Amino acid sequence: MSTTTTGAQRIPTEGVQGDISAYARQGFGTQLPLKAPFGLLIIDFVNGFADPAVFGGGNIPDAIAQTRELLAHARAQGWPVAHSRIVFSDDDADSNIFCLKVPGMLTLKEDSPNSAIVSELAPAAGEYVVRKSTPSAFFGTMLAPWLAQRGVQTLLVAGCVTSGCVRASVVDAMQAGFRPLVVSDCCGDRAIGPHEANLFDMAQKYAAVMPMQDAFAATAARPRQAFRRPCAVPAACPALTASRTGRSGPAALVTGWACAARPDRDAALAAHFPARADGPCRHDPATAQIPA
Repeated sequence: MSTTTTGAQRIPTEGVQGDISAYARQGFGTQLPLKAPFGLLIIDFVNGFADPAVFGGGNIPDAIAQTRELLAHARAQGWPVAHSRIVFSDDDADSNIFCLKVPGMLTLKEDSPNSAIVSELAPAAGEYVVRKSTPSAFFGTMLAPWLAQRGVQTLLVAGCVTSGCVRASVVDAMQAGFRPLVVSDCCGDRAIGPHEANLFDMAQKYAAVMPMQDAFAATAARPRQAFRRPCAVPAACPALTASRTGRSGPAALVTGWACAARPDRDAALAAHFPARADGPCRHDPATAQIPA
């Protein structure tokens, strides 16, 4: 794959024809500064898109295999993780223009095996699964507020297909105020030409684009995020009095049914967790009390 390098970015050029010098001359392709906290969005790696006989092909299987390491890394780092899948109602009541262009999309139902996320990337407890009926994982869904509630600034993106749902989601992520980082070798398309061309275009206008190992290096310089483990008795958790964004009020970050103390900033909450910042909540589920 031919690339040009701009800062930490590696912009693929192999699938682009003609003179591309105008992009640099006009100020496109500027390096996008990354900012913690980080999150991960895995788009439509479902059985139907993994199967060349259904909606798959090209380099999608390779991208799925590569994303296993990316997902493991995100979990180890404590990043919020979201997955998306296309799901239409059983009675086709939500059929839309997307289905007029690609009628086969209507076969993707809640219980359809082709709509299920591939087993090697199955969501873990606490990871958000977005059900969507359009290309973007953001359009008409709760993904943007879910990420914002968890403080995400830079969103790493993997998935398929690069020229369709990945691109649509990246554009919407940027428009919603997130900094997209497209992990190029964790994205796939049923044809390599559209894959390469859309990586190029996203790198020029909307996102940082780099392979997985470069993404690890680019995010490693930022502090590790506190891992949000489920709280046994969230109703009694003092962290629930905190700001949902963690930017004001008591020094805790609330994430739905989870809580994360910030003992470095608030000694009153330090007893809620053991010494390690990524330790489990210490509520006693039987008494709803916090140990001394």
